[in-house]
Amino acid sequence: MTLPVSDLVPVDVDDLFVYPVKSCGAVRVDELLFDETGHVVGDREWIVVDESSRAVWLGSHPRLVLVRPRFQGDQLLLQGPGEDRVEIESNASLVPHRVYMWNDVTLKEEAFLGLDAGVAAAEFLRRVVGQPLRLIRLGRDGIGRDGVRSVHLVSRESLDELSMELAAGGAPLVDLG
Repeated sequence: MTLPVSDLVPVDVDDLFVYPVKSCGAVRVDELLFDETGHVVGDREWIVVDESSRAVWLGSHPRLVLVRPRFQGDQLLLQGPGEDRVEIESNASLVPHRVYMWNDVTLKEEAFLGLDAGVAAAEFLRRVVGQPLRLIRLGRDGIGRDGVRSVHLVSRESLDELSMELAAGGAPLVDLG
C-alpha cells in the first residue's frame, strides 16, 4: 500500500534489530540494509532444523530464544547460557543440505537447498535447546520465498503493554537487548 505524501506521518525509531537465525535472539543494528529483492541483509538468513530437516520455530522449541547470534565481520557467532561461543565457518566450508519449511501463503511445505553449519553448531544447539538440531544457511530462494515479511514494526506502547501483561502474570519484563 502506498500512501500519498500528504498522508505520511513522521516517526521516531528507537532501535533496529535483525534476527540472523530465525527464532533465535536479535542483534541490534545501526541501520537496515536492503538487497535488490527487498530483503533485509542479515535477517533470517539462517534457520534451525530438526532431524527430519524441517524448520523449527520458537513455539515448538522455546529454548531457541537463549541462542544469541552475533556478527563479527561477515562471520556468524552463536552464544548461549553457560556455553562457549561457536564461530560459524565461511560458506565455502559448509555442506549442502535440503530443508523443508511451511509456507503460510501457499499452505504447503516447500523444499529449499541450504548450507549446513556443521557439527560444532549442531552440538551447541543440542546443549542449549536440549534436542538434536542443525543450523542451516538458506540460499536466495529460501530467503526470498513467498510469505516472508521484510520488516516488522513494533511500537513502544505495545511493548509497554506486553511488559505489563507479563508482569501481571509473574513473568519477567520484555528484554530487547
